[in-house]
Amino acid sequence: MGLVDTIKFVFRFAIQNPLLVVKALVSAFWRASLPRKIIIAGVLYALYKFFYGRKPRVLTMNRKSLAGDSYGKTAVEYEKLYDKQDATERLSSYTTVVNHYYDLATDFYRTWGDSFHFAVRHANETLAESVARHEHFLAARLGLREGMKVLDVGCGIGGPLVSISRFSGASVTGLNNNAYQITQGEELLGAAGLKDRCGFIKADFMHIPVEDNTFDAVYEIEATCHAPDRVACYREIARVLKPGALFGGYEWTMTEKFDPSNAQHQAIKHEIAIGNGLPDVITTPEVRAALVEAGFEIVEFADLAPTTEINPIPWYADFEGGLSLKGFPMTPIGRTLTHTMVRVLETLRLAPAGSTRTHGVLLRAANGLLIGGQQRLFTPMLFFVARKRS
Repeated sequence: MGLVDTIKFVFRFAIQNPLLVVKALVSAFWRASLPRKIIIAGVLYALYKFFYGRKPRVLTMNRKSLAGDSYGKTAVEYEKLYDKQDATERLSSYTTVVNHYYDLATDFYRTWGDSFHFAVRHANETLAESVARHEHFLAARLGLREGMKVLDVGCGIGGPLVSISRFSGASVTGLNNNAYQITQGEELLGAAGLKDRCGFIKADFMHIPVEDNTFDAVYEIEATCHAPDRVACYREIARVLKPGALFGGYEWTMTEKFDPSNAQHQAIKHEIAIGNGLPDVITTPEVRAALVEAGFEIVEFADLAPTTEINPIPWYADFEGGLSLKGFPMTPIGRTLTHTMVRVLETLRLAPAGSTRTHGVLLRAANGLLIGGQQRLFTPMLFFVARKRS
């Protein structure tokens, strides 16, 4: 057995027998001398901080809205919705799909930050800087400014909302149908000191509970990909937007390289869907056609995912991992270690039942997104600006 096979065997054993691993570690710790105990404790603490960063939320993840064993049940129910590649059932129960997904995944997402979206990067730019630039670019293209009333469709916990409101001075209302994320968002708004001009509406973006012609601008960032019917979703957005005002955002689509008759392409598409709570993933031309049919005039329409001389780092770079401290968790070994740690925490009841299933779903997402990005079959940043026809 070679070194690689040995490592794989050890990791498989650790995943399948977390209690034995924990017992062995505890036994080794107590038998060790005091200096070694200090070293072991330091390494374990470093690993903990390494995998869970400044927000080790996996220990307390969503226990308020998913009490008891309901977190585990939700994880099982979510996976059942993706037993088949056919999207018919998921389209008809999209609110269940999306709410289950974000009830499960939000706390894992927050280990990466408060903005749940991708961005391409400059050579010496951090992930956080590129994400903020991505948001500010959209705000600038929409001409957002102080005094404007703006709607953020599918706002997550409000990370982009806070960033865009600070950047533009606009009053931004976040629309979200997930109660847990809104709870997190209210805390974020309070910490940012923006509750005087920003807030949230709990509602489905297929049925927005506001009057016609209310907003000066509307944007979405990788959110309307959860809609079961893009035309109906865009039409509802057009209804609440003032005549002649702009709607812009970043859509998730399968590109022109996607071949629906190719089984491998379909498998990648399915991994992206199950890993990200999507009823289905539509194509780039379908987005353009849906905007026009919903009553918009296309102003800008371009895929920003391809790298350039200015933006040489692709949006999926973090999924490729690397030998750096930051990149290691996304390497195959790093992902296995993280998954093992989640399993151990769940076994010890430090994380709720279902955490390992949820992390497994997110690993599928990372794999599908990475391959889809590398092969240019998929983009998470089809950028568009469209004007509501008067």
